[in-house]
Amino acid sequence: MKGPANSYERKPADEADAIRIHRMLLEDLNPDEFHQLEQDLLASESLRERFMRAIRIDMALRDGNFSTGQSLPSVKGPRWLQFSSAVTAIAAVLILAATLVWRTAPTKGGIQVANDSGVATLVDVRDCKWVRSETIAVDRRIPPGTLELSAGVALIQFDGGPSWP
Repeated sequence: MKGPANSYERKPADEADAIRIHRMLLEDLNPDEFHQLEQDLLASESLRERFMRAIRIDMALRDGNFSTGQSLPSVKGPRWLQFSSAVTAIAAVLILAATLVWRTAPTKGGIQVANDSGVATLVDVRDCKWVRSETIAVDRRIPPGTLELSAGVALIQFDGGPSWP
């Protein structure tokens, strides 16, 4: 008596083995079950044949989804989700732009300053005589450097906050 003409005409596989093979293809076996299936595959040629047939069918079904030329269906979310995504993207761009402007603006000690070269302001003078012949007017910015006062009192407000004297 001859066997079946091809391997697809054989009797149905053992139900438990078919379920284990199917769960393995779905990656649903725990390590102990996987190890047991591996041992059974090494021991049984007929189980190996059924396993290879299941692998070929699984691969054909997976490839069939992509070879039909149809794209995968896109999931469309609620309209508010699309709107909130657009608002979030715009907000991110605005925050990025504000950060770039803030980082490129000149600062002095963490405080935004105008682009003048002064470090302090002369607030008040009383009988001042400067060592140099130049005179500094009240409410004028004082550039960085050394000021030498030979006589009198000058009230200077530094940009960092403290005053002298």
